[in-house]
Formats: sequence, structure tokens, C-alpha cells
Amino acid sequence: MIMSHKLKIRSKLSKIDLKFINQANEIKNLSLAEDKKVGAIIANHKNGEILAIGYNKMFDDLGFQNCEDETGQSLPYVIHAEESAVIEFLKKDISNIDLSELTLYCSYSACINCAKLIQHAGIKRFLFTENYHKFKKGKHSPYEFLMKMNVEVIEYNINLLSKNNSEYLGIVEYNSKHKSYSIWKAMLQRCYNESFLKIRPSYIGCSVVDEWHNFQIFAKWYEDNYIEGFVLDKDILFKNNKIYGPDTCCFVPSQINQLFTKTNKLRGELPIGVCFNGNNYLARLKKFGKQINLGTYKTIQEAFDVYKIQKEIYIKEVAEIWKDKIPNNVYQALMNYNVEITD
Repeated sequence: MIMSHKLKIRSKLSKIDLKFINQANEIKNLSLAEDKKVGAIIANHKNGEILAIGYNKMFDDLGFQNCEDETGQSLPYVIHAEESAVIEFLKKDISNIDLSELTLYCSYSACINCAKLIQHAGIKRFLFTENYHKFKKGKHSPYEFLMKMNVEVIEYNINLLSKNNSEYLGIVEYNSKHKSYSIWKAMLQRCYNESFLKIRPSYIGCSVVDEWHNFQIFAKWYEDNYIEGFVLDKDILFKNNKIYGPDTCCFVPSQINQLFTKTNKLRGELPIGVCFNGNNYLARLKKFGKQINLGTYKTIQEAFDVYKIQKEIYIKEVAEIWKDKIPNNVYQALMNYNVEITD
């Protein structure tokens, strides 16, 4: 028998629900929509496993990412965030998944088409934070449909937030005008934006620790650690690191950051610091903005060995220049940096 339920409005949520609805609100920033960015997560609210994420976007095959036309109206073939998440979810083998333990978390209420997709996927719980005005009332509203189909619908009313909840939802102290916001958004883009990863595949596999999906936590870390004019770096303290987090990241001057810029496409299969010179191999080093030739050698290994020695000397020189302005752990990492042929 189909049972009807009432829309539940909550000002407090469990810790796991707060975590996921917060992440949905951050994921929306990956969208390139100008007017309304929407983010969604399908997760197990029992064990904390994330099964799919989504945000409003265009089909890649269309050749453009704009979600609106020249008048600012949303294009009819935009993929909605809930739709994107459900499509990703249904690509998985869900035969052993307990659908009753799944929640679709979304930064906005669903349209009727997305509501039908949620029901079709078998998801039994829908939690959102902001209601489209036109869907607030009426027996034919999307969430009225979901409730009739025995889907639990919860509106998390951000206007009723208690002070204790701000730690998770992240909407109290810092906003998008804060100077750290663009850095935080760019960090998420480098890790999770599909279009960006196609252009910069070296970032494939990079991720952001869960706590930094909360902008408030990242902004507080930024306030405590930022040095004027410095840039965020994740690779110096831990070589080849792919995780952005408070234990792996630091702020360094651009000169230090650029010490480790790689040009993989230009050098091809040769190791760093080595290029062809006829039938031989040239070792060269960019030092203080100028390319310096270090000699021509018969083997790749000989050329790299010369480059390695000079590069490590150069890194130490730069470390000494900034010693009094950079944190000691950054200074020590530079002084002990080991250049490898696989870099």
C-alpha cells in the first residue's frame, strides 16, 4: 500500500548527514553554470560510503560548457545535479547494495524529472538544503510525488541553523568573498572537475581530505597559515603527494613553487633536465629564469646525473634566500630534496 508522508523540516541533522549535505553544497562549485549551481551526492547514511556525485553541467559532446543561453536562461538540455549523480550511480553494480540505506543529498530541491529518476533508482531518502520557490507548495510538487512513492524527504532549513552545526555546514564565518575562496574552489576543480582533468591529466588521482570539503575549515586553516604573496603547494613537504590537506600543504613563494614545475609534454620520454642534442644528450637547468646548458653527454644517465647535482644545489640556494620567511618544515624539505630520474 502506498503511504503518504509529510515533508520533514529539520534544523539539526546527524553528523553524517551534515557532512554529506555540506559536501553537496561544495560540489556545486564545480558547476560552470552562471545562475544556479547545484551539487548532489548519493551516499550510504549508515556506513558513510559515497557512491556517486553530480553537479549541473552540459554534455561533453556538445563542445561547450555554458549552462545558459545569451539571455541567461537555463538551456533545456542541461544535465541536472541529481540526474548526473543518479546516472553515475546506475552505472555501478548495485545488486548487493541495500537501497534503504541510501540518501541523495542535494543543495536544492529536485525538479519533477529528477524526482522520478530518484524514485526509479530505488533511493529511499532525499535531503536538500534550499527550496526552489515554485516547488514550495502544491499537491503536484516533486517532493509530494517522492513522498507518495515512500521516499523520505527532508528539507534542511539553513535559516534555523544552531551555532553548533556551523562546523559541518560551513556557512557562518566565511563566505565566497573571503580571499581564500578562489584558492579553495580552484583546489576542488583541480581534483574533481572532469573538463579540467582532460586538460591537465597530471592531476588525475588527486583528492582533497574530507574536512577541507568544508570551506569554513579550509578558510580557518588559510587564516592561520597564509603568508602574504605566497601560493598553495602540496608537493614540497611530501614528494609526489596527491592529497590536499592540512598535513600535506603549505604556502610558499612562487619562486619555490616553480622549482618543481614539470614540462612532461615537451621532454617526451626523456628524464627531467635532459633533451636531445643530435645523437647525444644535453643536460640543462633553468636557474633564476634563465636556461643554462650543463654540457652534452653520450648517455641519458650521464646527462641526468649532472642535472641532478646542479638542480639540488640550486634548490638549496633558493631555500637559503627564503630561509627567514618560510616555515622551518618547508626549509628542511628543500634542503633534503632528492631529484630522481623518475621525476
